[in-house]
Amino acid sequence: RRVKSTKVHIDDLLSFCFPRSEQHPASTGRLLVYGEFGPLDERGEIHCGLKGEHSLNKNEIETMARYIDASDLLYIYVGNSILSDEEEVEVIKQADPRLRGEKQLSRDQVVALFEDLDVDEDGCLSFHEVQQTTFRFREERIQRWKRMAANSVHKNVKLSKKELEERARHERALKIASHLVQQPEPKIDANDSFLQTSKLLHRHSFKICLMEEKNAPSLVQNVRILRNEASAAVKYGAVPWKNIG
Repeated sequence: RRVKSTKVHIDDLLSFCFPRSEQHPASTGRLLVYGEFGPLDERGEIHCGLKGEHSLNKNEIETMARYIDASDLLYIYVGNSILSDEEEVEVIKQADPRLRGEKQLSRDQVVALFEDLDVDEDGCLSFHEVQQTTFRFREERIQRWKRMAANSVHKNVKLSKKELEERARHERALKIASHLVQQPEPKIDANDSFLQTSKLLHRHSFKICLMEEKNAPSLVQNVRILRNEASAAVKYGAVPWKNIG
């Protein structure tokens, strides 16, 4: 197992954010991944997994960076609400293009981000301080995105065709997010549940059990999942229940 260092040399951090093998690295995302999952080992790699034995490769780092960006973008529209994968994709797809296409940090911007931190006798920064600075940068980015998103729906400004399209996309994202978050889940009280289950048992229990099994506890659960011709599952291609005989 390689040893992680709690000291951060700015050159090592820059090498991680701007790897030589990439012409246009996702420097902002890599910096945020570093803040969340660092520090680096002596080879400039981030480790995870059991006992930290797995070193993250390029694809894994890029995936984690995209996840952080998507999480922050969703937070602007839906807060901490939980959406399905399909719903998240729909909200992000309609989000303001300026947020999704923000320029990556330059080397000078990364250096400037940490220039006020204390340096030890070896010319290194404290990882804890670097991490806290990275967290603040992420929070400031979220607040900036919120302002940009809010400005895109102002009505009292004459906008260009492109800006009108961006505003329309943003409004659609807000509408979709609001619908997904506020849509109440259908509920049924205990009495209605009992009556509904009783009806199902009277109508269909003979189709799925033998006489000696009519009091089996599993019968209640099984009768609830029978698919009839009008069920939503059948509409999507499932085969309806047909008793034999």
